[in-house]
Amino acid sequence: MALASVYYDVLNKIVIDARLADSGESERYHAAKHLEVSAENDLVLYDRGYNAFWFYAYHQALKRRFCVRGIVSRDNRIRDFVASGKPEAIVTYTPNRPSRLQCEQMGLSIEPITLRLVRVDLPNETEVLVTNLMDPQRYPAHAFKRLYHYRWGVEEFYKRLKHHQEIENMSGKSVLVVRQDFHAKILAGNLTAALALAGQRHLEKNNPSNRYRYQINWSQAFSKMKRYQVRIWKLAYCALGRCLEDLMELLCHYKERVRPDRSFPRKVSKFNKRRYWMHYKCTL
Repeated sequence: MALASVYYDVLNKIVIDARLADSGESERYHAAKHLEVSAENDLVLYDRGYNAFWFYAYHQALKRRFCVRGIVSRDNRIRDFVASGKPEAIVTYTPNRPSRLQCEQMGLSIEPITLRLVRVDLPNETEVLVTNLMDPQRYPAHAFKRLYHYRWGVEEFYKRLKHHQEIENMSGKSVLVVRQDFHAKILAGNLTAALALAGQRHLEKNNPSNRYRYQINWSQAFSKMKRYQVRIWKLAYCALGRCLEDLMELLCHYKERVRPDRSFPRKVSKFNKRRYWMHYKCTL
């Protein structure tokens, strides 16, 4: 019944912009709206499904940098690039008739766009990234694998939003209640992420000699925030500072070891027997 889209900072784990609208609207349309609040130095990472000439042209018009995963089966340029075995290539995109109409409606240029294709070889497949980061000296091809891996933080965010915060579990059925619940949970998540980020720096500063790297457990952090969220809005000045300091210290007690390079096969089922899973316990 509705489509939610967020503009997410994968480094600071903060939602910059959140939109809730009719499910008939496309993800690319919401992404274009997110760009209206983007900053000049932002580098936007996209999964498959955002590939379109007008979408590339919109980024060029706003002078925004992007990196989007290409769809090999739907783009002859990408298919030929994969077959060539080259690590990178420069290609030119020209608009077809629907793309020209879309660009004209949005006031965008229909001039051909030159973009860069970068190959990323994975154990089971080959990814191709389409980007307007054209300088190979400043942005070498081997750096894109690590760069695009940051986009997995978006998937982790949606997992937390759906299962830990139960974003789809609303307290009412009216449009107003749905919007209030949606944005309230986004705000609660941002407050938790901000304090967890400060707590993480505190944790690393006070535990420099640990053999393993630790991070704050987000589920526990969000659960503990329940006790403080209302109190935070009532305090000011020194009292607010002391409350935030105590909360940050509390979050540092709930940490977990970072285990890099772990991977598990994804189990895709046609039928979902449960809507919410026990190992993703509700924390709000």
